[in-house]
Amino acid sequence: MRALVIRRLVYMVPTLFAISLVAFLVIQLPPGNYLATYIAELSARGAEGNQLPYIDRVVFDIMQDEEVMLTRALNGDINFHTRHFNTLENRPVLADNRESGGYRFVDLQPGEMNTAVISFNLTHQDEELREVFRDRDFRVAMSLGIDRQSIIDVVYQGQGEPWQAAPRRDTPFFNEELAKQYTEYDVERANALLDEAGYDERNGDGVRVAPGGRALSFTLSVPGDFRPDIVDSMEMVVGFWEELDVDVEMEIEERSLWQDRRENNEHDANVWSGDSGLMDAMYDPRWYVPVHSGESNYAIPWAQWYVSDGEDPRAQEPPREVREHLEIYDELLAEPDPEGRQERMRELLEVSQERFYAIGINLTPPGYGIVAEDFRNVPESMPEAAVYNTPGPSNPEQYFIRQ
Repeated sequence: MRALVIRRLVYMVPTLFAISLVAFLVIQLPPGNYLATYIAELSARGAEGNQLPYIDRVVFDIMQDEEVMLTRALNGDINFHTRHFNTLENRPVLADNRESGGYRFVDLQPGEMNTAVISFNLTHQDEELREVFRDRDFRVAMSLGIDRQSIIDVVYQGQGEPWQAAPRRDTPFFNEELAKQYTEYDVERANALLDEAGYDERNGDGVRVAPGGRALSFTLSVPGDFRPDIVDSMEMVVGFWEELDVDVEMEIEERSLWQDRRENNEHDANVWSGDSGLMDAMYDPRWYVPVHSGESNYAIPWAQWYVSDGEDPRAQEPPREVREHLEIYDELLAEPDPEGRQERMRELLEVSQERFYAIGINLTPPGYGIVAEDFRNVPESMPEAAVYNTPGPSNPEQYFIRQ
């Protein structure tokens, strides 16, 4: 039997899954590498009264290696999938094997606003590094020191455009200044900003030092088993930053270790993909204000303070200006009028523009997934976003395998 691998079948959207809410039942979790679920027999029938051939079993294969996933896809062993192996780099080989693999492409409209968002730890346990990272001029200089177009050309086959952590154009929240500020490659200005901010001296190794004597040296933590394009782009970023006489060591970490260090405020700087680029920006503004205690990577303890009302022992009370920023989000949540909520969100993003918490690289280009040729009722195009719960709203209970 061919494995059906779906990103997620979760039902967070009311009314779209009147059948699925009661029909899907997990019946087996063996010690092996798969999870099997069944659905109850569906009584829906076609116009001629025939029982429609809906699927009655879904098998989720658990695979840790993206190369294995790619091989399975090329061999036609996957009915439907939209994550991990479907990179721009892999698209040509997947396109060439569509006929032999018996699959087609489905277009994905990205909910991401950025291929990678770099977060300096503004709540770092080391006082000197914390002071450096909280220096907005330092962050601006580091942003100006990145040649984004080279990254786009080399890593993303020329797809995308230089972009900060900011909502996409096709949303009510698009803020061009937020999206484009400090995205130009300007080494001269970056060096001047670092000099003016007090980082003009060098140590014996030629590395800039802070006014207190601390070398501008830190680690950039990268999840190694998440997305190869992020690893490749961060290798280039580190090279650009070294040209500014800033010493950066890129550390590729196993994902669970990377997450543990982040949640326990043990990272210097890290990188993750930029979610919340569409309307979800209003419901999960993790990159725009520190509200997400697991994902606002630039200030996890501030977010822990926010979500726990200061009760979390790991929390740090944020500065007054950040608390005022968080209050705007409280006002948004309390606003009953949809237009009023959108207006509060635009106001929040104007402040995000000034705070400049995190650094983006590239506007995420359109994506793709694969669908087996005999797997039908799957839309030719769908949004791809965490809060959309792809492919949930496309009604997976109506997918079927053509006999």
